[in-house]
Amino acid sequence: MAAQNPVFNIKTLRNLALDTSEVQTMTVHGSINKTSLLLMMMIATSVVGWNIADTELGMFATVGAMIANLVLCLVLVRKQNLAPSLAPAYALVEGIAIGAISAWTDRAYPGVALNALMLTTACVALMLGLYRTRIIVVNERMKSVILSATMAIGVVYIIDLVMMFFGHSMPMIHSGGVYGIIFSVVVVGVAAANLLLDFAMIEQFSAQRAPRYMEWYAGFALLVTIVWLYLEILRLLGKISKR
Repeated sequence: MAAQNPVFNIKTLRNLALDTSEVQTMTVHGSINKTSLLLMMMIATSVVGWNIADTELGMFATVGAMIANLVLCLVLVRKQNLAPSLAPAYALVEGIAIGAISAWTDRAYPGVALNALMLTTACVALMLGLYRTRIIVVNERMKSVILSATMAIGVVYIIDLVMMFFGHSMPMIHSGGVYGIIFSVVVVGVAAANLLLDFAMIEQFSAQRAPRYMEWYAGFALLVTIVWLYLEILRLLGKISKR
């Protein structure tokens, strides 16, 4: 069985009602445009999140945004045709949470937010360049390895979340020691590798003439990966700053 990104995968393509005679179909260029729009929306509201982070509203807004985004993700995964309206909503709400989290981290370790933003941008550009020039070819074996690593990281984070309910945590996730930094470097690498899966799926969906609304869904899927990458880089830089 082919392995793919859990949010954006071949099963999603199979579930679409494809119509090869339909003029309004998904394109790679259109997907890039939608992703850019979603990123701009998220950046705009992240400024709001940054500014309210230290107010009484900050924590409430951040938790509310995270819950709202979880709901939006669950709906979007099942109802891709709603992406033209729900993907922008996701980006706008996500920006509030990202802005507040960035502000809190930057207060503790001045300068890490800007550095994380620049490194994330560089990682996205690098992975896109490697994919477009076919220096890295996304074959089935690579997909399986990336997905397996992603699932393993997910299990580790779930275990850590359960442990936190009992007043404990996994040191390698939160500590600034050698093992903690190595763990974060690995997670950043896996998050960046997931971009390759997204790029490959966008090309495949476009080749199969998926409906035009899937451009918005592709943008949403890429945004999820980019946000994950940014947060992991932010965590890594925070760990390094502790030393």
